[in-house]
Amino acid sequence: MTGARLRLLALLIVLIGLCLVWRIGRQPDRPATQGVSPTAVLPQALAAPLPLDIDAGDMLPPATRDRIAEAMLSHDDFVRDVSFLLVSSIRSRCEPLHAHDLTRMVMQARLPVLLGASTVLIEQPELRPKLYGLLRHLAAMAPCGRSLHIAIGKYRMRLDPSGYAAAFPDSYFDPASDEVPSEFAGRDLHARSDDPCTPIGYAVLPLGVERAWQCGRLRADARRHLVVDTCAAVLQRSPGPAASVLQSAVVQQEMALAIHNQLERLPVSCR
Repeated sequence: MTGARLRLLALLIVLIGLCLVWRIGRQPDRPATQGVSPTAVLPQALAAPLPLDIDAGDMLPPATRDRIAEAMLSHDDFVRDVSFLLVSSIRSRCEPLHAHDLTRMVMQARLPVLLGASTVLIEQPELRPKLYGLLRHLAAMAPCGRSLHIAIGKYRMRLDPSGYAAAFPDSYFDPASDEVPSEFAGRDLHARSDDPCTPIGYAVLPLGVERAWQCGRLRADARRHLVVDTCAAVLQRSPGPAASVLQSAVVQQEMALAIHNQLERLPVSCR
């Protein structure tokens, strides 16, 4: 097994483990207090869906609140990871049948999930239990099917779990956006994350690469052509399991030519 595959497997295990922890949660008579100030533990009578506007800073000691807010104001990749973990946990509770769609898409699109959070938490390890306790509490109390406006000290964020999932993986890099890219061709997250052609598109034209803004649409269109048209057509006319078909030398030759031709159509600066 290659080093890249080992890293991806380790990432998958970490993400599933975190989601399972938040999904299982705590029993009502044993509220989760570790890493969260006493004000974070709400009476059972108040355990109703939180309002749209949430002051999460009230759930933390002031010093911890300010340090997390400063990290989020200073590190976009930290915000991306916090948003991903929160949405993943909310979906695990609200949409259990699709609990692992986000994690599967992380693998398909090769997203750098947890790298930003790890950087901050390695430097400030005492924040780890506080942050995870806050996320667990928010995920347990957030209303299903509603967007959230969350304040943590001086930091403000808007997060719509449903819109985030519909626009994922693009929304990983812009958590506040819920605009569904046209390259998805009307397919939902579950269908895309389960498509054996999806990783080909992102391997050839990965997200998160610094390019001129004009390249975004061109690269998205090229990805759609490779995934929805070229690869899908190969699978439709080739009998057998998709994994076996895509490993065929003849099919790999055909796909390599299609990828080359698609890249040749792009401006050099967008490849």
